[in-house]
Amino acid sequence: MVTTTMRTATSVLILPERPALLTAKEVMTLDHISGGRFDLGIGIGWSDEEYAALGIPWERRGKRADEYVEAIRAAWGNDIAAYQGEFVQFENAVLRPAPTKGTVPIIVGGDSPAAMRRAARLGDGWYGWWAGVELEAHLAKLRAIMDEEGRAQGPGWSLRVGLPIGSETPDEVAAKAAEAKALGVDEFVVGAGIPSRDFDVHLRNWAEAVASAR
Repeated sequence: MVTTTMRTATSVLILPERPALLTAKEVMTLDHISGGRFDLGIGIGWSDEEYAALGIPWERRGKRADEYVEAIRAAWGNDIAAYQGEFVQFENAVLRPAPTKGTVPIIVGGDSPAAMRRAARLGDGWYGWWAGVELEAHLAKLRAIMDEEGRAQGPGWSLRVGLPIGSETPDEVAAKAAEAKALGVDEFVVGAGIPSRDFDVHLRNWAEAVASAR
């Protein structure tokens, strides 16, 4: 709340594990607290144990997530909202205040073809991990799916790649950031290993290394 440029996001929120309207309202609140600088990163998860603990069916979780995205957008975009689906139904729903820009970006995370297709059909962008894959070939799969769905990268749809915490040095991460940029990645997210001791020094080293690739 005391910053003017810092952005925040979920990476990722397991959408089918939460009520759609509650999520819509909480995200609207975060949008206003952050001055419109919040992105909703979503996924469907990998742990059937989590779903069982919450009493939510593991089966058809992808379809449930799709409906939740549609229902959340309906709640954000209508003064009096209604939605009738298999997994979520409501009518005469009034959520205030509306998102600062009319909506909040929904970034779909996941490296499976199903996640990529969900991002192309319903999302405002895609977020994948650069882990165990050749990035160029991985992005080619995404772009082929986007072509099939009639979506294009550009204003209103962003391509994001995250690098997990690993053994890379800041210089090695900078080289990967440059490679990602050359492949058309809009945003490169670094999970940097920063110790608590001398936090500011380490953070500056990582920031300067990645910034050199911009």
